[in-house]
Amino acid sequence: MTFGAISYGIAAVGFLGLTLLLVTSWRGKKPGAWLIAACLFTALWAGWLTLISMDASLPFMSVYYVEGLRDCAWILALTTLGG
Repeated sequence: MTFGAISYGIAAVGFLGLTLLLVTSWRGKKPGAWLIAACLFTALWAGWLTLISMDASLPFMSVYYVEGLRDCAWILALTTLGG
């Protein structure tokens, strides 16, 4: 197991925990939903990079797709929070 796999795994667990905390305290408003989605996509992104770090036979181009989804989710979340 590499240092990258361990650090991405820790990030995945951390963002999954943050997502669960946000879901339990969510008040049903739109900005909160986008923030929850962004944290969830970040957890999935970190989990996918953990798998990529451990097994090089997975398609590397998929990293770009997962990264694009994560970036779009954060852009939507931050623009919604910003007004």
